Amino acid sequence: MSHLPVDSLDPQQIAQSWLASFSSTLKTPPPASDVRQAGISRAKALASHLHPAGYLRDLLVFTWDGSRTLQGHAKVSAYLAPVISRTNIYNVRLEEKKDLTPEYRPIGPDVEGVAFGFRFETDVLWGTGYALLVRDLSHFKDLGGESNGPSHEADWKALSVLMMAQDIKGHEEIGSELGAWISVWEERMRAIEENPLVVVVGAGQTGLNIATRLKQMRIPALVLEANPKVGDNWMKRYPSLSLHTPRTQHALLYQPYPTHWPIYTPRDKLASWLASYAASQDLCIWTSSHPLASPQPHYNKATRTWDLQVSKNGEMRTLHPKHIILAAGALGTPRIPEPGGKDIFQGSIIHASVYRGPEAYKGKHVVVVGAGNTSADICQDLASQASKTGSGGVTMVQRSSTCVIPVEKMKMLIEEGWPEGLDTNVADVRGAALPFPLLKIFARRGQEMAAAQEKLEAANGGKCVGEDTKEKAINRREWEMLRGLEKAGFKLNGGSDGSGCSLLVFERFGGYWFDVGCAQLIASGQIKIKQGVEISTFKPKSVLFTDGSELPADAVIFSTGYRNIREDMKSLFGEATINQTDPVWGVDEEGELRGCYKPSGHPGLWYGVGDFFSSRFLSKQLALSIKGVELGLNKSEGRQPVVAANGGAERMVRSPM
Repeated sequence: MSHLPVDSLDPQQIAQSWLASFSSTLKTPPPASDVRQAGISRAKALASHLHPAGYLRDLLVFTWDGSRTLQGHAKVSAYLAPVISRTNIYNVRLEEKKDLTPEYRPIGPDVEGVAFGFRFETDVLWGTGYALLVRDLSHFKDLGGESNGPSHEADWKALSVLMMAQDIKGHEEIGSELGAWISVWEERMRAIEENPLVVVVGAGQTGLNIATRLKQMRIPALVLEANPKVGDNWMKRYPSLSLHTPRTQHALLYQPYPTHWPIYTPRDKLASWLASYAASQDLCIWTSSHPLASPQPHYNKATRTWDLQVSKNGEMRTLHPKHIILAAGALGTPRIPEPGGKDIFQGSIIHASVYRGPEAYKGKHVVVVGAGNTSADICQDLASQASKTGSGGVTMVQRSSTCVIPVEKMKMLIEEGWPEGLDTNVADVRGAALPFPLLKIFARRGQEMAAAQEKLEAANGGKCVGEDTKEKAINRREWEMLRGLEKAGFKLNGGSDGSGCSLLVFERFGGYWFDVGCAQLIASGQIKIKQGVEISTFKPKSVLFTDGSELPADAVIFSTGYRNIREDMKSLFGEATINQTDPVWGVDEEGELRGCYKPSGHPGLWYGVGDFFSSRFLSKQLALSIKGVELGLNKSEGRQPVVAANGGAERMVRSPM
């Protein structure tokens, strides 16, 4: 790439000039005789400010459809044409907040541009935006959209524009209070318990982020947590567990970690942090409480409320919320294979969800089925104990292939978006301005650049070519790790489309691990690998595999994943209700998360799932959607099939604002 001379650039002037032209297409013109044609013309004018392969990401600005991502002039124009004339956008100006002002910076691997935030208003909303402008993308050949191979733009065009609703006018998030006596707090809790507008099921990090956002938007919410204490969902996991993403990415809303907090939060600290967070955010939570399946929750269309029976510490309560948010995670009940002979096996058979540490397996030969994050943690746990005691051993059964990345590389990639010292809200907006399909392209580009570096260094006798950067050193250690895995018989893949591990959590919630030492134990032989097979039959003291081989075993741990939460909810709400809702998790054809933080398809029923970033950022979209319903602005709970802006494919979309 021929980088533009930074000294000759004025990011402020470039951003101001582009935004002035862009905003002129948003202003509502005088009434036209042909409204349809006027909308088409304005939509095309707006789209022309994007690169031919550029993206528009809309979060509740033009429709109440949750989140939409459109790529290319044709799709953006077709999406906007029916709605742009009904969305009066004005007072568009550059953002003045720190770290959102115009700057020339890297926006992806080998891509630089001008990045900046902006603000705007509609008749009912305060809005926030973020744009990424580029001029030279001649070195990219797989941008998609309407970009046929390399392109060079003389003018600055947007590779991505994010436009999102920030607040509904007159119903903005509340800030700090002056303080309240205990009696005031108790009265608030009592009012919520008696008549919650929203019931949030689950008080893990997702439920807490959502509940806190709802509280700050004056939406009365009661949280139901099945465990005796907030944080117990983590304390029930194995003791060595820690998060594999850095603390900058897994912060909670409004309450950053102390500066001396561990980079990778361990299980016990996270559990205690969630409990203290719930208390400090003044959330109304019933612990040891859960919805009852008999009688099933019933939605009353006339009153638009639920009849919800709840067990609170064993006592039945009846609630009538208007909205239920299922926030107990994307993962439901464990998936456990059913080979024959379980009844004659003399050892223990468990799912990884109930693994509580290596102590119960001293001196035993353990077979762990599965090769994802949890399996890697458990195998590392067991191998470390076997090394100390000099007895026992562990075999990992890898049924297909796995994408593996060193945790130090994952940290480097995440901290490009969420670096230490950057306000989390700012980082979230900047991160949301990179649509998932563009992240995939950038991830593939990063993998290609690393592969090119490996080839150059191999041709140079294993020595670095050019400046030896931190990134190159991390790549070098990654190659060594991957070679060790392959030599041990472990089967690797490069993620979907060769884009690596970093995005698999959004695509499938599995099939990868962030390595914190398991790979070295495999390479050294301390963890054995059984590849490409499954257990077919149990014998009293061994397991037989589908290839006919046999292995001694004193215990088997199935780290084989979980059912999707949507399937589990059928036993609670009934199939008729859940079948009206969209699939949950994964990405749709536009690259948006499926089924969560937006209308589910059934009135008053919402899903909130995913990682810390998803619930932290998209909780705002969810809360605004619910507030919009209550104010009569959001009619999106009733669907109608229309032709989408994706070249004619049918898509179920909701009413425009």
